Amino acid sequence: MSIDNRRPIKARSLVIIQRMASWLARSSVTPNQISVLSVAFSLLVPFSFATLEAGSWAASFVALLGIQLRLLCNLLDGMVAIEGQKKSVLGDIYNEFPDRVADTIILVGMALCDRLDSVLLVFAVTAALMAAMTAYTRVLGASVGAKQYFSGPMAKQHRMALLTATIMALPILPSSLSHQTTLKFALVVISLGCIATIAIRLRKISMELQGKAGKF
Repeated sequence: MSIDNRRPIKARSLVIIQRMASWLARSSVTPNQISVLSVAFSLLVPFSFATLEAGSWAASFVALLGIQLRLLCNLLDGMVAIEGQKKSVLGDIYNEFPDRVADTIILVGMALCDRLDSVLLVFAVTAALMAAMTAYTRVLGASVGAKQYFSGPMAKQHRMALLTATIMALPILPSSLSHQTTLKFALVVISLGCIATIAIRLRKISMELQGKAGKF
């Protein structure tokens, strides 16, 4: 992915992030390895709900750590590849595929809050599928000659922000509000937001292609 065709992220301008990217660029670590590491960090989310008490501070901390480290890897791999001039022939594959795997692991991992709640599982799987479709729609646009649209309302950063807020809230929820209900609500919002995102991106792609066709 070129510097002109990637997700706009304000955190790239942070000094600490630039220093981390610069250090990694000088090291033997490759951008592709950073991308794969994001999948390993995403596994902390299902691990936290599978091994620790759902809704506890410990479970929330481990899950949040996994999400934030995953996002950090997603930020640094591109910076090391482009600004650090370490982009490889397979870079575009590593930039996309591990991201889809990490998204699926995190969203489906939410269902481990209650392994006996089949509705929670359905909501989690649906959210994971819709998240994958938002990325597919973006890449589809590029494949047919349009720009890659990273717009929301439920792009990756929005999904992870909502999950972060939800997981942070779990330990302090009133007893009248179950963890399962809270997670279900967040997953439904993600699914509906993803559907809206898909529709918006498809509309932008269609308008761009129609505009190009009208020029000839």
